[in-house]
Amino acid sequence: MVLSKQQVIAIGAKHDLTPMQAHVLFLIDPDNPQPMSHLSSLLSCDASNITGLIDGLEHKELIYRTEKPGDRRVKIIALLPKGVTVRQQFLDAFAEACEAHVFSTFTAQEKQQFAHLIAKSIASCPNRIK
Repeated sequence: MVLSKQQVIAIGAKHDLTPMQAHVLFLIDPDNPQPMSHLSSLLSCDASNITGLIDGLEHKELIYRTEKPGDRRVKIIALLPKGVTVRQQFLDAFAEACEAHVFSTFTAQEKQQFAHLIAKSIASCPNRIK
């Protein structure tokens, strides 16, 4: 399941982001800064389009770009703390949407059975947090 277009638009609007800016922000891994060319290939678009999107995200102080060590021609994109927070909001919305979808397919009895099975499986884990 992926975030719906409406969810991307709604979350993006909270942060004054266009749908494409929101999509790009969602694609940037906070633990693994990537070259702009990687984002371009993920979105199957021209590098000049990515430049405009990155400019907007940089202006909003969500990301920064830097040169790749050893090759100034390659621009690396990384999230700033504010960008990490906004991206996490996308992930939280995705998790909520998935949960709502999964539970909407269950009857009340199935939800109780599911909760019981999850609790039982967690209880049997040898290294569970108590």
